[in-house]
Amino acid sequence: MDIGFSIAILSGEIRNRIDFTKVAIDSFNNQTYKNIQKILVNGGSPPHQTNDLLRIGAKLDDWTIVDFPIDAMDINSGWATHRWNGQAALHVAEKKYFFTMNDDDFIAPDFFEKIAIGFTKYPNAESAMGMGSLYINESSRIIEFPRPQDKKNIDRPEMEPGIEVVRKIFFSNMKTSDPQYHPCIGFQPVFRTELAREVSDTLFSSGGFPDNSSYFQVVARGDSLFIFDAKFYWRIHSAQDGRAVAKKFFWNLSHKEIFTMYMQSNLEVFGRYFPDNHSDKNNIKKYFKQAIVTQSLFAISKFYSISRLLKGKGKNPTIDPPLEVNFPLWGHLRVVFRHPFLSLKVLKKHF
Repeated sequence: MDIGFSIAILSGEIRNRIDFTKVAIDSFNNQTYKNIQKILVNGGSPPHQTNDLLRIGAKLDDWTIVDFPIDAMDINSGWATHRWNGQAALHVAEKKYFFTMNDDDFIAPDFFEKIAIGFTKYPNAESAMGMGSLYINESSRIIEFPRPQDKKNIDRPEMEPGIEVVRKIFFSNMKTSDPQYHPCIGFQPVFRTELAREVSDTLFSSGGFPDNSSYFQVVARGDSLFIFDAKFYWRIHSAQDGRAVAKKFFWNLSHKEIFTMYMQSNLEVFGRYFPDNHSDKNNIKKYFKQAIVTQSLFAISKFYSISRLLKGKGKNPTIDPPLEVNFPLWGHLRVVFRHPFLSLKVLKKHF
């Protein structure tokens, strides 16, 4: 069986975090599995920033390089830069399976060796998930997500059909899928390349990673593997201080619009593949309503300390307001008052 991987690093700002990008490149070069096509997409301005990587010793001799200002195409579109970076990587991909990551993340040396073993064992799988961890840059500390288990502490199966994967993204193993986190957090997916091309219009609409609806389009079509020993590391660093999220979610209440959009896209895709499954459709609606309520409660807690437990566990957002923006207290309170029972549930669980 031909198990080859086209693996891509997507970057829009190499010069701003060149040391991180070199670590990401090194993690690809150090893979013990060799049937891989390595791709670097620099979609930032100015072009040819990969020359800076060569000057600090990055090894790019056997890489496929896409190096021109792709992000210029996004000025009027409203799409995240990585939408076009991801499309460019997918365009040059030659192998059977496809993988992307941001330029400040990295993978373990045996990541693709273990993913390949999984595809050998289950050749009909459409995707495979490596297990993610958070790498705290300032302290070099690694925070691992809990191993997915059911209520009886039984590990998640190695391979599952699409409907079960969809359910577990939203409704199982709640330690890693509660609404304040990205619903797919804990896993980094590898897709069959042709399947990725079929959903490429939405596959890269969320910062280089699949948004929820496009993820559905992949996993709903077939079985997915879960390779817990294939380790992926999301780097958390000072540039990710949350100010942009604070402005959108806490101060401008755009979380209502964002989560409503995600809910609608999820329901549309889910209904396409599971038209008669009304129970899970209702659960998806509940999930995103809970996400909206949770974010509003976090915003209020910043100023009114709804929960001393929140502060005690060090989870307080502690985010300064953007300049010339007033805190929209009443907007968040309206969200809470419109969903009193759901708000109490969230308070009991998280605060």
